[in-house]
Amino acid sequence: MKIPEVATKMREIAGQIQGDYPKEAAELLELTEELRRRSAAGPRAPATSTPMTPELAEEIREFAKDNPGMSHQDIGVVFNVNHGRVSEAIRGKRK
Repeated sequence: MKIPEVATKMREIAGQIQGDYPKEAAELLELTEELRRRSAAGPRAPATSTPMTPELAEEIREFAKDNPGMSHQDIGVVFNVNHGRVSEAIRGKRK
């Protein structure tokens, strides 16, 4: 069973025992809430990379073609993007 399925089953059981065991049913429901996924703590950091545009992708492809010895990491530094975006641009995933 996965966690959401366990939580659903716990809620069902709490509903079934509520009449005879209200205190235990309430505790079971409280425990069920502990199984919920929590959101990430705090706000996300602002983006610092240059947004990818079709023009930038084309510039990266041209630059990579003219500089075959440079790594994707080094090309990314030149264009202020990460190496994954460089790879996508070179392979044509970012047009």
